[in-house]
Amino acid sequence: SGALAGRLLDGLQAAARIVCASEAAGDQLISHDIVPPSRVTVIPNGVHPTCSHRPDARADREVEELLGQTTPSAIELLHVGSTIPRKRIDVLLESVAVLRRRWSKLRLIRVGDTFTPTQERQVRQLGLTDAVTVLPFVDRRVLSALYRRATMLLQPSEREGFGLPVAEAMASGTPVVASRIPALVEVGGRAATYCPDGDSDAWVAAVSELLEERITASADWRARCAASLARARRFSWREHARRMTELYTDVLPHLRLVPPRLAASQ
Repeated sequence: SGALAGRLLDGLQAAARIVCASEAAGDQLISHDIVPPSRVTVIPNGVHPTCSHRPDARADREVEELLGQTTPSAIELLHVGSTIPRKRIDVLLESVAVLRRRWSKLRLIRVGDTFTPTQERQVRQLGLTDAVTVLPFVDRRVLSALYRRATMLLQPSEREGFGLPVAEAMASGTPVVASRIPALVEVGGRAATYCPDGDSDAWVAAVSELLEERITASADWRARCAASLARARRFSWREHARRMTELYTDVLPHLRLVPPRLAASQ
């Protein structure tokens, strides 16, 4: 609402420092001339410690109970997140439908919100009812096992402030195909593959190329997985906490704090 937007704007303008999870988010904030650049600090989010390429027998068994056993030739494309419009679920479904024509056993695993009525209708129209599995929000360890099991993560969003699923997938050693938007490129770096957002043809081509690379068990695929792991090391909650502590240490001595009794009377 307008009142909520007004309170948010007032809060931003009153803040001594504003922390953004990405340069992309910071640049967007600064571009609206709401606050000066000197008050914006970028501190990336971290990846939960459970996100790892190392097996977790219990969590892996739970995933098998949810999805069935997997095989080396299985192709499971993963999407993690909500189904709000900017996530471009329509592009995700269109791409999967075309990919299924070549790889008949390919399936999409979605974790998070259930599909909207419009998205459910698209699933039926594309003939994907038996090719898509939707899981609710799951335990952290189970989510990590899903990342490890997936052939690759697809993140076709048209707008993001950070891109946590990209970082989590990479921490699990899973290759990523993402939209070529600033926040996701910032997270994925050279380890991820990028496509124009909204261009399902480009998504089909990019995923197909990676699947061929995987099927041939090429050194490129192994290098891609290793690059994902290396890239993810920069997203640490320990480092996030250290930098936030430094920020508070720098800012607090310069703040004019209002005594609690006076603040209550205002």
